[in-house]
Amino acid sequence: MDSTELTSEDWEHFIFVYDYWDLPIEGIVFYHGKPHWFICPWNDEIDSHANFYYLWPLPSELLPLEEEFYRLSRTKRAEIADGTYKRADELTKLLRQQDPDYSNAIEVTFELRRPEPFDRHALDHAAHVREIRFLDTL
Repeated sequence: MDSTELTSEDWEHFIFVYDYWDLPIEGIVFYHGKPHWFICPWNDEIDSHANFYYLWPLPSELLPLEEEFYRLSRTKRAEIADGTYKRADELTKLLRQQDPDYSNAIEVTFELRRPEPFDRHALDHAAHVREIRFLDTL
């Protein structure tokens, strides 16, 4: 799809951003209206992250577990009750059982829409980006 053919309805929302470094690196995003895991791989040749994402469909039954994992991962240590880290470890093992199989991933280029005003130093990764538009499948 040529980016000139895209409309405002083509913008999708990030659900969770687990890692951020100048752009979202890892998390969950809507792609064609359905949740997908995403990762932006590191490119040794340019010594930076690539300009595309790998996407994998997120099974609907795992979305509530990802929501719980995200909430737990954002809890400050001083506020955590006994057993919270144990649950986070259980969720990590369940949700991150193996490295992604890149052979089954969709590779897509993207464009980001940042919130206004943009706060580069915000502690919440989701505050860095608002929406994403997928441009081309590689």
